[in-house]
Amino acid sequence: MAISELSLEREDRDGVQIVHVRGPLDSLSHDQFKEYMDELAGQPHPNIVLDCEHLSYINGPLSAGPVVELGLFWDCGPECAADEID
Repeated sequence: MAISELSLEREDRDGVQIVHVRGPLDSLSHDQFKEYMDELAGQPHPNIVLDCEHLSYINGPLSAGPVVELGLFWDCGPECAADEID
């Protein structure tokens, strides 16, 4: 059965914040996702991993691609520049 609402659950694993994303990420849930991630990214030296195994759908204001949707909402400083991501 598909999940109809976005669910975000955070797990701390040795200083890494793992965010389990479940359900659809679309224009209806975009603001919820952005607020949640902005708060996490605003912490000093954030280490964040998104678990998208149960992300059922992605579309919305930044639908140029999943990397844009999931990765470029915040500026976390020079230590996490896009060219450092493998």
